[in-house]
Amino acid sequence: MCEHKYWSRQKQMEVVPELIPPFQGIDPYANNTVKMCKLAYPFWLKPVKSVLSYLGFLIRNESEFETALSVIKKCISRYAEPFNFILDQADLPEAMKKIDGYHCIAEGLISKGYQCTLEGYVHNGDVQVYGVVDSIREGEHQTSFSRYQYPSTLPDDVQQRMIEATARVITHLGYDNWPFNIEFYWNNFNDTIHLLEINTRISKSHCPLFKMVDGEYHHDVMIDIALGNKPEFPYRQGRYSTAAKFMLRCHQDGRVVAVPSKEEIARLKERFEGTEVVINVNAGTRLSELRDQDSYSYEIADVFLGADSSNELVKRYREAMSILTFHIVHDEEAK
Repeated sequence: MCEHKYWSRQKQMEVVPELIPPFQGIDPYANNTVKMCKLAYPFWLKPVKSVLSYLGFLIRNESEFETALSVIKKCISRYAEPFNFILDQADLPEAMKKIDGYHCIAEGLISKGYQCTLEGYVHNGDVQVYGVVDSIREGEHQTSFSRYQYPSTLPDDVQQRMIEATARVITHLGYDNWPFNIEFYWNNFNDTIHLLEINTRISKSHCPLFKMVDGEYHHDVMIDIALGNKPEFPYRQGRYSTAAKFMLRCHQDGRVVAVPSKEEIARLKERFEGTEVVINVNAGTRLSELRDQDSYSYEIADVFLGADSSNELVKRYREAMSILTFHIVHDEEAK
C-alpha cells in the first residue's frame, strides 16, 4: 500500500487531509492525458512506483508535461513490470485495480521550506520515531539532494508535530512490527507541515549517519523487529555530534576521464575518522548512462562525514573535495 504512491495518498487523505497536497492519478498512455489533468501548474509528475526520484519531473506548462510523458513512457517499465507482478499477488481494493505500475501521480507543490525524514518502527502497535534526518536540496529548482544531515536542526516543536502526524497515519494504515521512514516538508514562512511519502524500510543512506552519531547502524532496529523484540537503539553514543551523507552531483552530461585514486580515498579516511566514500562512476562512464538518477542531475559520488558542528561538517566536506580528484569532460548542452 505505502509503496504505491497513489494508493498511499488515498489512505493518507482519510486521516491527515490537511497535510496532503492536491493529487490526481495519471495514465501516461491515454490519448488526452494532458487535457485530463485537473491540477494547476506547476506540479510534480512521477510514477506510482519509483526510487531515488527516478522519472520525477517538475511540470510548469503543457510543453514540459508532453516532454515528461514521452520520457516516462519509454522508461517506466523498469519498475512498472516487477511492481505489477507484486500487485497481482495482492488483494487490491476495486478502486486500485485499474491504477497499476504503468500509471503516474501528479501532485501539487509542497516543497517550499525544509525537508526531512523520520526514521521509526512499529512494535506491537506502538509507533516510535528514533531519529530525524534533514534533506538539504540543490539545483535550479531545488530538486536534487545535496546532503542528508543527522540529527535534524528543525525546531523541536516542528519535529514533534511530524512525529504526532506519523503516529496517526501509521496506525491508520494498520502497519505493524516493521521499520519505516516517512518524509515531511516544513514551510517556515507559514509554519505548516506536509507529508511527502512513506517508505516501508529503513534508509540505507542514513545508516552511517546513525553509526557516527548514535554509535550503531540502524540495521539493529530492523533485526530486533524481525526477531520479535522491541528495539533498544543507542542514543548519542557515537563519535560525532552530527554527520552527513554528501552527494556530489553534476547537472550537465559528460564523460568521466578520471576518478579519485585509492590513495586519495585512504588519505581522506585517515584525515577524518569514520569517513566512508562511495564512487558511483568509473573512467569512461557517460553520465547520462547512469541508472536510477533524478531528472535533473547525476550523482557521481557519496561522501559520509562526521563532525562536532554543522559548520565544521561543511568545512570538512570542502576539504574532502580538495583531496578527491574528479575529471569530467562536460557536453555543451546542460541536462
